[in-house]
Formats: sequence, structure tokens, C-alpha cells
Amino acid sequence: MNTLNQTELAQTFAFLQVLSEYSQNQKTSGFKERLSEQQPFWEKHIAEQLEHVREAIKAFKHYDTKGKLNKLWEQLKHRLHYPRNKTFDILSEYADWAYESGDTQKAFLMYNFIALLYPNYYRVFMRIGELTEKLYDLETAGRFYQATTAIFAEPELLFFAADCALRADHFEQARKYVTQALKIFDQRPPSTPQEMEFKADLKELLELVEKACA
Repeated sequence: MNTLNQTELAQTFAFLQVLSEYSQNQKTSGFKERLSEQQPFWEKHIAEQLEHVREAIKAFKHYDTKGKLNKLWEQLKHRLHYPRNKTFDILSEYADWAYESGDTQKAFLMYNFIALLYPNYYRVFMRIGELTEKLYDLETAGRFYQATTAIFAEPELLFFAADCALRADHFEQARKYVTQALKIFDQRPPSTPQEMEFKADLKELLELVEKACA
């Protein structure tokens, strides 16, 4: 079997998949149309991202010593349907393993690959934001959070964004994130002890932000 061909087909499928996901996501409606208006940029972006995907697949194979993902690569190669929840769990297991092992670069590539296949799982972007800060800096992570929170207005993601903005001395931006998160809880009151505790954490963070703004 031609491994390189299999890999490149898998990469192609990944990008087709994410475009398909986005085209069905009302929050990013018109995504494909906007890309078509920027073809030169998009082609360059695809070329750059394909290299990242190649490295991500290598990272998964490094941790997948028992070949649990071999079936997935075959399914991607032939563009077959794959069990989405089960696949997400397996991919996340390896990405989490890399993260917990301190293998920042591989974990970063792996989570980004997961985000390509599953762009609507906002918690993946929380981990990517954290790793972006480790690999680059607070400012780069801040730009990443600014882009992702525009799509996913989820309290957890907003908390990560606010914490990053606060540490980067962007106090007004931090206040905006926390205030937005608390408004969401006002509209959708906490229903579990964990959510109530998290809302309390948000209020504590807001106090820190207000002191920094003063």
C-alpha cells in the first residue's frame, strides 16, 4: 500500500469534512463563499495546513503503538463514514496522552487535527488556546481566543480567553469576556453544583479584572 497516498487522501478528506461541517453551522454561514472570494490566500493556507496535518498524523502514529487508528486512516482514505463519537474519543485519548506527557508540539498538532474533523467541539479549542500560549506567547493566544469566542460564546471558553487577556494586561478585553460569560449564565442559570462553582469562579475573576482596570 502507498502510505504517502493514503496520508494525503486522509488530509484531503479532513479539509473537506471541516468545510462540510462549517457549511452546516449557522454561526459560520457563508464560510465557503468567503473562502472562494480569497482563492489565492486559501490555496496558500491549505498548503500550509496540509503540512501541519501530515505532522499531526505522524504524532498520532507515534502514540498509537497498537494500531487502534489504522481503521480510521482507512476510512478517511476511502472517504467512508466513521463512528464520530467513538473516533473523537480515541483521537482525544492520544492527544490528552501527549498533553499530559508534556509533549506540547505533538499535542498541539493533534488537537488541531481533531478540530478539523470536529470543528463544533469548543472544548478542543480551549486546549489549543492553552498550547498556543505555551508554543508562542500570550498575544498569539489572545488572537486565537478572540477568533474562537466570536464563534463559540461558551462560558468555559470565555473564561480561558479572559484569563489570557488579563495576564496580557488587556483588561478591558478581559472584562468583556467575563461579563459575556456571566450574562450567559443569567440567561441559562447553572443547573449543577459544578456549574454553580464555575459561576463563582467567574465572579472572582471579574473582581480581579475590575481591580486591574481601576
